[in-house]
Amino acid sequence: MKLFQRTISFNLRLRGISLASLVVLMIVGAGAFAQSTEEAAIKNVLKDGPAAFFKRDAAAWQALWKHSPDVSQTRFNSGFSATLKGWDKVSEQAMNAIKEDPQPLPINVAQENFIIRVDNKLATAEYDQTTSNFPDEPETKFRTHQYVILEKDNNKWKVVTQVSTNPESYVDNDTNIEARMNAAGYSLLNTKKIDEAIEVLALNVKLFPNAWNTYDSLGEAYALKGNKDLAIKNYEKSMALNPKNENGIQALAKLKK
Repeated sequence: MKLFQRTISFNLRLRGISLASLVVLMIVGAGAFAQSTEEAAIKNVLKDGPAAFFKRDAAAWQALWKHSPDVSQTRFNSGFSATLKGWDKVSEQAMNAIKEDPQPLPINVAQENFIIRVDNKLATAEYDQTTSNFPDEPETKFRTHQYVILEKDNNKWKVVTQVSTNPESYVDNDTNIEARMNAAGYSLLNTKKIDEAIEVLALNVKLFPNAWNTYDSLGEAYALKGNKDLAIKNYEKSMALNPKNENGIQALAKLKK
C-alpha cells in the first residue's frame, strides 16, 4: 500500500501536482457533482409541476409542494396580481380548477435559462417558461418568468414559494390593452358593480370587435345582470369568432336551458 502511495505521489510530482492538490481537486469535483445532481432533481420538480397539473393528476401535483401554512403562490401581470398564502389556499385553487375541467389538456410547457442556487436544504430557481397549445387558442404562447423557492423535506425537494410574472404584459399593444380592460371589467364585477362593468366591457368590444374573449366577458356580465337575451347574443358572437371556446359552449347551454 505504501509503495502504491509513493508511486502515485512520484507520478504526480512529475506532473507538477502535489498529493494535497489532488485531494482538493477530488473534493471540488465531488461538490460539483453533488450540485449538478441537486440541480437536476430541482429541474424535475419544476417540470413535473405543470405537467401534472395539465394532466389533471391532482395527487402528483400535490406531492411536489410542502404542505405547510408558510407556502405561497403569487401571480403578477399588468393590471392584475393575486397571492395565495398557506397550503390550504394554494391547493384549493388548483383542485377546484381540476374539478371544474377534469379532462387532461394537451398543453406544452417549455422551460429555459435556469439560474439555480442550492444551500444545504434550501434552494432558489429562476427560469423562463413558455406555455402553448391551448385548446381555445392554439396559436397563443404565454411567456412567464418564474421564481421558486424549494425546501428539502424527507430527502425530496418541495416547492414552498412560487412567483410568476408576465413581462410581456407590460408592453403597450392591442392584445395587452384588451386584456387590461377585460381585467378592469372583472374587477368591477367582483365588487358587484355590474352596470359599470358592462360599460367597460362593452367599450372593449367596440375597441376590439374581432376579439372573441371581449364578447365572452360581456356575455358573462349580461348574464349576471339577468339580461339573458344580450348574454346569449354576445356568447354566440364569441363562439362565431372562436368555436373552441369551452366557456362559451357551457354558458350558452345553461342560458338556453
